[in-house]
Amino acid sequence: MVSGLTSASTIRMNCMSSAPGAGESKAWLPTREISPLRQRMREDMRLRRLAPKTQEAYVRGVLRLARYLHRPPDTATVEDLRNFQLHLVDCGTSPITLNATITGLKFVFDITLDRSEFLRT
Repeated sequence: MVSGLTSASTIRMNCMSSAPGAGESKAWLPTREISPLRQRMREDMRLRRLAPKTQEAYVRGVLRLARYLHRPPDTATVEDLRNFQLHLVDCGTSPITLNATITGLKFVFDITLDRSEFLRT
């Protein structure tokens, strides 16, 4: 492999390793109790009367970010979010899933965490 270039198989391997249940440590993920961040996010979604399927999609998007980062999503930097979006594109994420994930991230950073500067379009 040429230095600085990533092969397609390496990208696929990285995509698979960030998939749910791919073996990474989940020590910080809630086991029996819901995390304060997720609880707050769910309350914010309820206050806005988001449909249950929308709520599931938003939580799923935030979980994908957390698995990608290997740490809680509220510790993400602007650069982390940009790299995550590039990762999703490189993995061949469908436009619909990409849009739902980004919308969920916008919700959690803008509404739940009050950090709207993070995801500007």
